[in-house]
Amino acid sequence: MDLVTQEMNWYAGSDNRMIYLWRDQNNNWSGLVGIELRGKQLLIHRLVLTPQSVDQQNYNQLLDELQALYPDDTIISGFDNREICAKWEKSKPHA
Repeated sequence: MDLVTQEMNWYAGSDNRMIYLWRDQNNNWSGLVGIELRGKQLLIHRLVLTPQSVDQQNYNQLLDELQALYPDDTIISGFDNREICAKWEKSKPHA
């Protein structure tokens, strides 16, 4: 079994795991985020943008949209995405 099939099967194996496709401001498919819901936490397993879309502003937009889908959950990341998520956290307005 190839790695893509294994990954897809892992997400399909539980109702608390999902893959979202993301469209940029031009309505082009530009990213993918794989998540797992754990209580009130939303854990990001995969966060991928197309090569021409890779910049922090696009990551921030994707994460803002994801947070809007799950407003009561805290977004956390694994080791691979911690820097992207930390920059997103710093970019958010705080009261």
